[in-house]
Parts: sequence; C-alpha cells; structure tokens
Amino acid sequence: MGQALMRAGQMDQRVVISRLDRVPDGLGGATEVPVQICTCAAHVVFETTRERREAGRITDPLRGEVRVRRSASTLGLAVNDRVVIAGASYRVISVTDRGRAIAEVSLGVERVTT
Repeated sequence: MGQALMRAGQMDQRVVISRLDRVPDGLGGATEVPVQICTCAAHVVFETTRERREAGRITDPLRGEVRVRRSASTLGLAVNDRVVIAGASYRVISVTDRGRAIAEVSLGVERVTT
C-alpha cells in the first residue's frame, strides 16, 4: 500500500465513518450504537490474497487502507472507529495523519466479522 500523493480522481469511493457510542438501554445496561462522523470520498486498497498468504493471515479478517482528505472531521478519527465501504463494515486499526503537505489521513482497516 504505497505512499504516493493521491489525486482527486483516485478518491473514487464513498465511505461512511462512524464511532460506537454507549447508550443506556433502560434496563441498567448499555448498548453500543454507531454515531456517524462523516461521509467522504476515499481511496480504498485491500491487501491481496498473496500478501495475506505470505503474512500467514489467510484466515484472518481482510485488511486494507482507506485514504481520505484531511479535514476537521477526519483529524479526530481514532482506532476502533468504523468505516462502511460498499455496505461492509471495517474497524479502524491504525490512523496516520500524513501531514498538511499531503492533506490526507490514512486509516488501516480490518473487516468486522461479527
């Protein structure tokens, strides 16, 4: 998953980014509900089967990288936030602010299997 500067045309997918929030369920417990942070254009790259096999992770959840434009909404993203890509849910496992010059935030994601 390369480090080159993205062009606007490469951000060709729409993703929804949310954070799980604990809300009282009225019975003394709590439940987690997603609270949407933003919907934005993104460049999404998933690891290949070959990369997974070489890393010994063929049965582990699918991983990838999601790059979004740096903005007030994306600068606050954190590990365990959720990203929905084409209807599938992914957990953020890393966040890298690529700096003002590049103006992107890179999210490492892993498919949610539950």
